[in-house]
Amino acid sequence: MKDIIILKYHELEKLLEGIQKPGRYVDHEIGTKSKDPGLLAEKASNVLVCLAFPDIYEIGTPNLGLQILYDIINKQPFFSAERAFAPWTDFEERLRETGTRLFSLENRIFLDSFDLIGFNLQHELLYSNTLNMLDLSGIEVIAEKRKKEDPLICAGGPAMVNPGPMSRFMDFIVVGDGEEITVKVLERLSKYKADGMDRAPFLKEISKLDGVYVPSKYKYHYFKDGKIEKIDPPIKVKKAVLEDLDSFEIVNNPLIPNIKTVHDRYAVEIMRGCARGCRFCQAGFIYRPVRSRKADGLIEQSIEGLENTGYDEISFLSLSTSDYKELNKLIKGVLDSMEGEKLSVSLPSMRLDSFSIEIAELIQKGRKTGLTFAPEAGTQRMRDIINKNITEEEIMNCVDVAFSRGWEKIKLYFMIGFPGEREEDISAIADLIRRIASRAKKAMPRKKV
Repeated sequence: MKDIIILKYHELEKLLEGIQKPGRYVDHEIGTKSKDPGLLAEKASNVLVCLAFPDIYEIGTPNLGLQILYDIINKQPFFSAERAFAPWTDFEERLRETGTRLFSLENRIFLDSFDLIGFNLQHELLYSNTLNMLDLSGIEVIAEKRKKEDPLICAGGPAMVNPGPMSRFMDFIVVGDGEEITVKVLERLSKYKADGMDRAPFLKEISKLDGVYVPSKYKYHYFKDGKIEKIDPPIKVKKAVLEDLDSFEIVNNPLIPNIKTVHDRYAVEIMRGCARGCRFCQAGFIYRPVRSRKADGLIEQSIEGLENTGYDEISFLSLSTSDYKELNKLIKGVLDSMEGEKLSVSLPSMRLDSFSIEIAELIQKGRKTGLTFAPEAGTQRMRDIINKNITEEEIMNCVDVAFSRGWEKIKLYFMIGFPGEREEDISAIADLIRRIASRAKKAMPRKKV
């Protein structure tokens, strides 16, 4: 069993001298759940996992996927999860100058001491950060060159629906929902650690699981121009799907960051997947099928989470929040239970054609925040092409409801660069915004909207 090597605290203090935002690299946040590495080292079957987010602390900490896996793993008695983030440029330079390897937050364990490092890849721009974190950790970047004593390296997240670009660097890749498959993989890793076996039989074993892609099992044949001719055997990886969201409780005791992050509120996933089918939306396809949590359980667990954290804002997350069938019941239940707490409810990803007076009135019971809508395109022609399926009349009805109920801040999302887009489609975005602004001034002549 390999040694667990830890950076001493006085060494960390010296490393952080003159570094911007040192809170990025220290522990002691409220809600940390790691275990004593010394106790873990006593038994070979215990598994030490590093959840690595290849971006800075402020962006990675609020990520709900990271919070969910951190909670699930640390609830298991023989597994422990710690976190690591990509360092900012000044701290990376300090690590390289001093020859110090990258380490985890909770117990300052060097990443090459972990049994498994799992990268959360939200988008393709994080590929290079991932490789840089491996290099900073003193870990061989190319998977086939790693030795038995090296950590197993895996990746998951939305970007891994297309795992090809990262397949040379990963021992295995998780495709789909991570809740159940993470526990299954760690249970098998625990067994193989206890038996003292090599990584090859372990990888062969987990390749049988839905949602696990092991690149080393496949051989690629190329044409002279570099395009893939064929793959042996043909790749057929079925994504992992969590059928029942309620089988895992929401994270009701999340990490409270040391410094300000990009999303400073309590986030709760109410639904996964989307039935709308907008043609430009990757998430709408990769998170299918649509699954919802029951409102009664959400109300109870959300109240507990708010009490545990002290947050005064809760965000109900999904790809299309207003399509959640029990939304009115959920909002009312949480606000009624937290009456007098000046709680605000945030509803991102609201459909313009399903935002109603009832929803507006319910949200008004709490502290009012901004509203976010996504027309996506400025012309009906373009909205029809991308299958957005909303009319300008529905857009105007929606903003009229918001303005009539006193909302002064509305965020609108648009995209440019669609196939078949014309110059007039882009110009129409500005025209639509002007028409909406005009209605706002008419509804609230004395206020700045």
